[in-house]
Amino acid sequence: MKKILVLHTGGTISMSEDDNGAVSPNASNPLNQFNNPFDQQLELVTEDIFNIPSPHVGPTEMLALEQRILRLMMKSLMVLSLLMELIRLKKQHIS
Repeated sequence: MKKILVLHTGGTISMSEDDNGAVSPNASNPLNQFNNPFDQQLELVTEDIFNIPSPHVGPTEMLALEQRILRLMMKSLMVLSLLMELIRLKKQHIS
């Protein structure tokens, strides 16, 4: 099953409009209430990195996003490396 990571940063998707037309972030990520219609084909994982309006995403926030993505990539590479090693060992055992 495929897994999709959604990094929630706030912005428009998490904002709502009050009676006066002012827009502000909601306290919670609306994606956390999302029912995945593809739950048999993919796993949707959401993480709340921060909850701020998009214009407030600056270098500090971009660095946090980069670090989270790099951690995920490193974890994926470690798992792939482990799987490759297991396949190599299995081939040696069969030979």
